Amino acid sequence: MAKTHKIKISERALLQRINRALSGCDEVLKKARSERVSDDLGRYFVLDTRLNAVVRKGVELEGYGRSIKALRDYEELEGNANG
Repeated sequence: MAKTHKIKISERALLQRINRALSGCDEVLKKARSERVSDDLGRYFVLDTRLNAVVRKGVELEGYGRSIKALRDYEELEGNANG
């Protein structure tokens, strides 16, 4: 069986893909810019832009990208230890 090589996608590229996918439902994925925010909401969180309210805390970037089809089966997040 041949080993399949996955295409590496940068964190920034995946963040942009997710935000394009979320734009239709008035949501945006944000990255915490301070340790305090990271402690409260996790490194990534989803914000509802109409309500200006956090709707998801502690988002795991690769898993969330796969769940909304922003990351394909043949792609993986760059620097991921699973590769």
